[in-house]
Amino acid sequence: SERRISALQKTVADAELSLNDLGYLLNGEQQRLSAIMGRRRDEFWKQALKESEPLFAERLRSLPKIFGPHYRHRVMDVADEIAKEIVMPWLLSEQAFAEEAYRKTTERFVGLANEFLQRVSQIGGFANLEQLEYENHLAAKSSFQFEDFIWITRPASPLRYGTDALLSLIRLLSPIQRQGFEFLDRLLETNTSRVQHDVEERVRESRRRLENRIRAVLRDVVGISERALGKARTARERGAHATETELNALRTAEQLVEELVG
Repeated sequence: SERRISALQKTVADAELSLNDLGYLLNGEQQRLSAIMGRRRDEFWKQALKESEPLFAERLRSLPKIFGPHYRHRVMDVADEIAKEIVMPWLLSEQAFAEEAYRKTTERFVGLANEFLQRVSQIGGFANLEQLEYENHLAAKSSFQFEDFIWITRPASPLRYGTDALLSLIRLLSPIQRQGFEFLDRLLETNTSRVQHDVEERVRESRRRLENRIRAVLRDVVGISERALGKARTARERGAHATETELNALRTAEQLVEELVG
């Protein structure tokens, strides 16, 4: 019928429009979440610096004043331990935050796609369209690795070794301690950035997979709709042809009657 053909044409148009808009909408969500993650990282890093320095100073006081090169190793190890104690729990916290944000995004876009599929299924011949499933977690796995800067904690420089040995002989270890503070700051800055990057990459990859799933479903809708539209047009043309044939037969019969009567 004309109504069915009109509905099918609108289905194709709506699906193609949704395909065009989908990437822009999901990219917008990605950028919004990236901005939030960046602010969260900056706030955490500043707070971590404030909390880590007194903790580092306290642990340095308990270190034995041993041979300079060995003392450097222990100082740098303490900095590494503190940085991990701070960063690793935060990694879990940011992953949980991103999971929740992604879940909300998934609910929104999958919900919209399923509403569209439900409307389409109400048109004859679309009863078997499957609904998209919701995702409550990030599809992509974490690849985060804590950066230890081993080449800083275990320097191979003979000059550094000699300098540290001399500092311990004259009982002047404050330069090593100061470098330990600087190393701690570097560990926190680098690894909080790595956490942010890792979580954002997981969200980006999961978003890409979600977009591909929705696009695949919408393309199926376009294909099914176009095939159904073709069948509907063929049926209409056949119906119109059948009607014309019946009218021609009726006219011929009328002429025969007129000739017989005349």
